[in-house]
Amino acid sequence: MIRAMSTRREQVLDAAVELLAVRGLRALTHRGVDETAGLPAGSASNHFRTRKALLHGVSAHLVARDERAVLALAGRRSPADVRELAEAVASLLRHRLGAGRPVALARRVLTAEAATDPELCADLRRCHPLRPVTAGWLRGVGSAEPDRHAELLLAFADGLLEQRLLEADRDGDLADDVEPLLRGLLS
Repeated sequence: MIRAMSTRREQVLDAAVELLAVRGLRALTHRGVDETAGLPAGSASNHFRTRKALLHGVSAHLVARDERAVLALAGRRSPADVRELAEAVASLLRHRLGAGRPVALARRVLTAEAATDPELCADLRRCHPLRPVTAGWLRGVGSAEPDRHAELLLAFADGLLEQRLLEADRDGDLADDVEPLLRGLLS
C-alpha cells in the first residue's frame, strides 16, 4: 500500500491508514506507524507530535484521497438515467470494497472515534466531497431536491458499504440495491 515515491509525511499517513484498517484504533501509535511504514523510529512523531495530531492528519489525508477520487468521478460522463446513476454509485462502492477497502475501514474507525472527539467530528463533517457531484448527477436525472436526495443517497450508500464490509461473502449486484432507492427518491 505504501508508495515508493511518496514523501515521508505521505508514507506516515498511508501507514496510519493501513494500521487503522488492519488492526484498529488501539494499534495506532507512532511506533506502530513507523514499523508499518518501514521508517526509522521517530518518523511519525516528527510530523505529528501527538496521537491526536496523528488522528487529525489521517482524517485530512482521507478527505484528500476522497477528493481525488471524486475529481476522477466528476470527470466521467454524467449518468443519463437512473440505472446509469445506480451503476455509478455501485462502481464507487465496489472500489471501496476492493482496492479502496483499507481507506473505507480506516474511515469507519475514525468515524467511531469522532463520536467522542468534537474536533475530529468537525474534521470529518467539514468535507464530504461526493455530495456536490452526487447532487449534480441527481439533478441530471430529474431530482426536484438534488441536495437533499444526495444526502439521502450517500447515507444509504454508506450503510450499504458498512453491511458489505461486514458480510464480505455476500452476493448481489450493488446497482440492483441502489436503483430502487433512486426510483423512490425521484418519484
